[in-house]
Amino acid sequence: MNKKQYFGRQMFLGMLFPAFVSGLALALSDVADAIVVGARVGELGLAAVGIVTPIYMVYNIIGYGYSIGTSVSCSRLTAAGKPEEAQSQFLTVFRVMIFWGLVIAVIGNLLMGPLVTLLGAAHSEADLRILCIQYARPLITFAPIMLINYLFYAILRADDDQYLAMLSFASGCILDLGLNILFVLVFHWGVMGAGYATVIAQAASVLIAIPHFFRDKGAISFKGNLLFRPADFKVALPLFLTGFSTSVRYIFQFCFLVLTNNLLMKAEGINNTLYTAVFDVVMNVSYVAYSLYEATGEALQPVVATFYEERDRENVYYVRRLAFLWGTGCSLVLALLLGIFAAEVSAIFGLGSAEALAVSVPAIRVFCVASVFGGTMIILISFYQSVEKERLAAQYTALRSFLVLMPVTLYYGLVQTELFFCLFPLTEIISWGVAFLLMPNTNVTGVLKDARVYSRTLENNDQDIWDVLAGLVEFCNIHGAKEEQNYLVNLVIEEISLQIIRQTFTGRPHEYIQITLSAEPNGDFIMHLRNSAARFNPFDQKQVAKEDDEDENILNSLGVIMVKAKAKEFNYRTYSGYNLLTVVM
Repeated sequence: MNKKQYFGRQMFLGMLFPAFVSGLALALSDVADAIVVGARVGELGLAAVGIVTPIYMVYNIIGYGYSIGTSVSCSRLTAAGKPEEAQSQFLTVFRVMIFWGLVIAVIGNLLMGPLVTLLGAAHSEADLRILCIQYARPLITFAPIMLINYLFYAILRADDDQYLAMLSFASGCILDLGLNILFVLVFHWGVMGAGYATVIAQAASVLIAIPHFFRDKGAISFKGNLLFRPADFKVALPLFLTGFSTSVRYIFQFCFLVLTNNLLMKAEGINNTLYTAVFDVVMNVSYVAYSLYEATGEALQPVVATFYEERDRENVYYVRRLAFLWGTGCSLVLALLLGIFAAEVSAIFGLGSAEALAVSVPAIRVFCVASVFGGTMIILISFYQSVEKERLAAQYTALRSFLVLMPVTLYYGLVQTELFFCLFPLTEIISWGVAFLLMPNTNVTGVLKDARVYSRTLENNDQDIWDVLAGLVEFCNIHGAKEEQNYLVNLVIEEISLQIIRQTFTGRPHEYIQITLSAEPNGDFIMHLRNSAARFNPFDQKQVAKEDDEDENILNSLGVIMVKAKAKEFNYRTYSGYNLLTVVM
């Protein structure tokens, strides 16, 4: 592993472990309702939770679509030195999320009866229908809070505050479990208590995340008057389409859940309520089994998007390889544990009878086998989203979540219901087979194919700077740089890089600067300087100045002033513990 890859590895792992904690906490939150309701209410309550679960898919469609698209776009914009555009996009999407949350809350409450009927609670099942309405009402009423939480979590990770994102999400998830125990087991509020536990926990997550947007931690905040303007759907739509390759699978999952609940509740020759309850258990096991894969994809996206913007082909593929190694390795251990202790897992959800175990244990183990194939596909889809191949990511999502899944579900639901849970491995294996055949034609990622890039790692030695400068000058001459661009490249290296080394690397032999210069098709040259020292902004005159040397202060300031005057754009930010400087010339 070279120094350049070490940079990529540290950035990715810095994002991965907080994402793992948040992912596992989210999975715990997702299964909390089913565990507590199953323990108190039994099969009927578990079936009610399963029938209402498609409501979460609606939130996932909107929440992930806008939040992932905005996160990826903000990562690219800040890496390109355009924090104002990133700020504007965030505020636009925030307003759009509020709008959709209010629409869902109003329409959902007005049409609650028809809604639970559509989801699978027929009028003939009076007790089950009442439980479904009790569980669904708080989830529908507080829709704005549910949606905002998606956006805040994604933006915090993209805006270099991943530990607050972890704290926000993990705290909310743990609170969800605690409130479920209090409301359902202690206060005996049943499924209604589980619903209120979820929305209160979501509100707590939002409150923990809010301080980020009122301080100068990153590029994204609530500053300015943009917050109170009308929602601009035209601006938000392209961002939603970027994230749609992730959220589209929740459209398919919504259809899958509604179809399955209706098939199992109407099938002949099986215990309908039991099979519906076991299906809910398997879906909750899926939240745990896929949690680390999802977390790996979330950690990968902002890092790969940053490297992609810098035309760093080597680290784009290196981080993808790391994501598959870490995500698959850790998730395999998790799936193995779930499979070995399948009976205990079933009992935790309240299905501990001999009849229930006979159905649930094989179902859980079959799903654990399927999760290996489905999880690696999740990582691959996240990667393609980050490198401007949203259409390909959407195609892969549609393949495994609809084109293969729905026909297989119909077959088992109508023909071999007793083997219904075999649909999971069959769907994932077929989907992976088709994707594998397509992958040889999708290895080159967008602008990286023809990128003209000079890249060099500058270690803690100001003598090496002249070798780097010679290489940069040669690169500029080969690619037709103008005299002013050549001059500015020299100025950035001689003034700013030298300042970074002399003012922040003193006594720190392992520090270094990653220098990347790309020749763009429009004639611009874009230089990215990434360094691993303590926070240092060369455009900040207070940091550039040295108290004990007034003459050197003047020289340092003049160098910075000249870069500012000559460059088309310049931007400094910190990200994942590193200083990132972008200069467009």
